[in-house]
Amino acid sequence: MRTVTACFLSCAIACAAKSSPPSLAPSSLTVDPLAEVTIIPPGACLGLDDHYALSTNALRQLLINMQETETQHALDLVWCKGAARVADKRAEIAEHQAEEHAFWSRWGPMIGAAVGLVVGAAVPTAVLILRR
Repeated sequence: MRTVTACFLSCAIACAAKSSPPSLAPSSLTVDPLAEVTIIPPGACLGLDDHYALSTNALRQLLINMQETETQHALDLVWCKGAARVADKRAEIAEHQAEEHAFWSRWGPMIGAAVGLVVGAAVPTAVLILRR
């Protein structure tokens, strides 16, 4: 799509340059691409009747604008992917914590009772053994 558009635009610029003198380029390369559109007169180029052409500076600025837009979209996509990874990691951590909480909710009282029973039986026995 880009190649076809670039080919068409370069052909249109070449045909427009044949029929009309080039417009004066501003000192800055930053121009409004739509402000520098020129009409291709009928019969100037075969197959391009009722078409328009852009100046070289306008075409350059249009391509720069397209590249900046694509770069911004790529940066937005990278940011979104990073945000998605962070959200996935947070969800994974929350799921792991929920599983851990469920384990301790279920087995914690039994483990505590077993430890209490062992300690409760061991301490008096140790005290009796140490008194002898």
